[in-house]
This record gives sequence, structure tokens and C-alpha cells, in this order.
Amino acid sequence: MGIRDGGRAALDTSALTGEPLPKEVSAGDEVLSGSVSRGGSIEVRARRVAADTTFSRLIRLVSQAQSDKPKVQRFLDRFAQWYTPAVMLAAAAVFLWSRDVKLALTFLVIGCPGALVVAAPVAVVAGLGRAARQGILIKGGERLELAGRVDAAAFDKTGTLTQGAPAVSSVTVFDATEEDVLRWAMTAEEKSEHHLAAAINAYGRAMGAQPLPADEWEFFPGLGVAAAAGDARILVGNGRLLEEYGVAMDQRHARALAEREAAGDAVAWVAVNGRAVGLIGVHDPVREGARQLVPALRRAGVRETVMLTGDNEPAARRVAARFGIDRVRAGLLPEEKVAAIKELQDRGRTVAMIGDGVNDAPALAAADVSIAMGASGTDVAMESADIVLVDDRLEKVPAAVELSRRILRIIKQNVFIAVGTVLLLLVGVVTRHVGLGLGMLVHEASVLLVIANGMRLLATGGRGAGRGAAAAGSAPAGGDARAEYAI
Repeated sequence: MGIRDGGRAALDTSALTGEPLPKEVSAGDEVLSGSVSRGGSIEVRARRVAADTTFSRLIRLVSQAQSDKPKVQRFLDRFAQWYTPAVMLAAAAVFLWSRDVKLALTFLVIGCPGALVVAAPVAVVAGLGRAARQGILIKGGERLELAGRVDAAAFDKTGTLTQGAPAVSSVTVFDATEEDVLRWAMTAEEKSEHHLAAAINAYGRAMGAQPLPADEWEFFPGLGVAAAAGDARILVGNGRLLEEYGVAMDQRHARALAEREAAGDAVAWVAVNGRAVGLIGVHDPVREGARQLVPALRRAGVRETVMLTGDNEPAARRVAARFGIDRVRAGLLPEEKVAAIKELQDRGRTVAMIGDGVNDAPALAAADVSIAMGASGTDVAMESADIVLVDDRLEKVPAAVELSRRILRIIKQNVFIAVGTVLLLLVGVVTRHVGLGLGMLVHEASVLLVIANGMRLLATGGRGAGRGAAAAGSAPAGGDARAEYAI
């Protein structure tokens, strides 16, 4: 971490803070280690180095959160602690009572918890296999068990609920045609590496516009670009760039800007020869299937949803309102996201965190269940996560929760079958109605029944596991989540 001493640049801090849009740094502004310059150059005076940098603190937070993560003791482990010794003591008691060695040995053999031993593993393995076939990678049975108990979900915004890639949403023109505005904008942005340029150029090409050959080109970090094409002097950038070049603005421009800001769009002005001719709106589109994510989670048993984002509050609230998320915590640093997760846990919630960036890694590690994007997520986020969505389809989150709940139900059914069968057989042995041969036959049949019950999870179109995904996937694709933007 340091302080900017000189130079000018637009810095991308999305991996650290979740803010999707670069910001201009001026004299005295704080610069986070791990920031990426999207244009320009700056001189930075270091204030924190080595272990004190923002990135090092992120790594330390992940390590601490993982070491503090509660380990849930499996029910069957606790059950086995007293079951096996109890059977051995009971067999000894039968011998002392009856003085019949064969009866005592039959009691001991029949009491062997064969079906109980496979009750959980067969369901867990089958469940993990089914999840993998659906593009949901779950890192072990304990995570799967915890996912079935989730009753609160926390979301990152940028790159999770939204695509994290700006796209043109609208073009407003003033005394010009849309094609002309796009042509002028593409002319200025053609040689720019700024991610706004990619969005404008892609939209222009899709609309059939072609850039003019530029004679001159100049980039102004944090403001925009300027180009000369024949007699046209073109500016594409924010209001400050137009102000510096003396471009006049009237009520039409002010109304258009207010409309786009109210819609949550970021904007780029286009001016030619000192006259504002167009306003291009840019937004951050939502992911397909995300619109029905929250309703599907509620059907899966999740009672509370919250957004934890480093983005600004107005943009975060607009996205949250579109999805029906209960609460919004905006402008958070990584350690503040961890604190928000712990607040939910202190209230007795079992929390699932869904994120994709480096800045999400500490919160992912602190959550009871962490879910990361596999296609667009960072390596740090995927390493910290318990569940990885291979193809970034958010509708699979409720599917994973429902599958986990179904696995827990099947484990309980298997335990009931195993324990119930053993108890009935042991009563039969003691009353001398069940011999060793019949007892072993029924015992092995119960093992096969437990295995068959667990294997039901591998059946395609199973109840519960696909219900959330189907509901979420049936939503119409598209929609948009808009973000503030500054060039």
C-alpha cells in the first residue's frame, strides 16, 4: 500500500475491493498493492511493505479463517463411539445370563453394524457423483453435509451476480445519428486498451458501424481519449474531459445524463469539434439464471440473503433490488466481509458465501460453506471454496443445497434401516427366534437395501436435487445490473 506522489493513471482494484470500474488516482490518494493500471503511469511512495501490504493481508485472512473454521462432527462418528462397545458389553451380558457361548457369539455377529458402516459413505459418494455430473464440484462429504444445513446466503456482486464485463446498454444522440456517434466513438477508442473501448468497439461492430481513419490519438488517464480524423476533432470520455476542452452542455444533455444515472448506467460522452453529439450508457449485465436465484434458494430452505460487496452502495442496492436480496453491505474491504460473515454466524446462521475474486477469498474461507465460480473465478477464490460451479451457472447453487438436504435425508433413512434391522434381529436372537443363518441373511439384505437407497441419488431427474435448478433455469435470460462508471 502506498500514496500517489506523481503521474496520472486509472487503476483497476476489482480483484481487491470488488469495485468493477477503474478509478482515477490524484495526488495524495491511497494506492492498494495489487492494483492494475488501465492507462497512464504513476509514482507511488510505499507506506506498507511485505507482510503489511493489502495482498499479504488477504493471504493472512484466508489462512486464519480456514484454521478457525468449525469442524462438524459427523453423527455416525459420535454414534460409533458408544455403539460398538455397547454391543460387545451386551454380548458379554448375554453370555453371563444364558451361559450359552453360541447365543452370545450369534448376538455379537448379528450386532455387527455392517449396514450402519455404509449408511453414510454410499450416500455421500453417490451425491458427490451426481453433483459432479451437474457441474458442481464439492470438496468432500463434510462440506456436503454443511451445505444441507445452510439457512443464510451471502453474495458478492461483481463477477458473481453480474458478469463483471461492461457492455453498452444505450446510445443517446444529439443532432446526429446513432451510426455517426458510434463511428466517432470507435475512431477515438480504436487504439485504446481501456476496457470501455472494448465494450464500445464490440457494440459498434455489432451495429455495423465502421471507425474512421484517425490521424492523431491521445489518451488522458481517468478522463478519456481524443482523436483527429480529417476535419473532426473527437473526444470520448467523462464530463471532466469535455469541461477541460470547453464543450458546451445544455438542458438536453443534463436530462439525458440524469436518466442514465437513474438507470444505474455509467456514461461516456462523445463530442466532435466542440459539440456534444452523443451519450453512451454502459452497464454490467447480470448472469443468466441469476434472476430466479433468490426465490429458488428460499424454496431450498435459505431464510436470509445478504450482498457483501466492495462496490458503491447505490449500484449495489440496484442489483439487490432486482434479485430480491434482503440486505446490502456495500463499500466493504475483505476484512469487513469476514466480519459480516461472522455476525451472521453469531446469530446462529449456517452461512454460504458465493464469490469469485481475490477479495472474496477471506470471506469464502470464513463461511460455513463457500461457493466459487469455476470459469471466471480467481485461483485464490477456488482454492478457498468448498464448492466450485464449473460453468458459473448460479442456478446450480440452490440445486447444490437441495441435493445436500436430500443426501442428509437418505443418510438418516439408512441409519434408521440399519439400526432398526439390527435391533429387531438382536431381540429375535435373545428370544431364540432368530438363528445365525437367518440373522446373517436378513443382516446382509439390510446392507443391500441401504446401498440401493443411497444409489437412488445417481438417478437422473431425481426429486429435490434438480428442483431448484429447474426453477432457476426457467427464468428468462438477460436483464441487466448497472454500475457506476468513470473513464
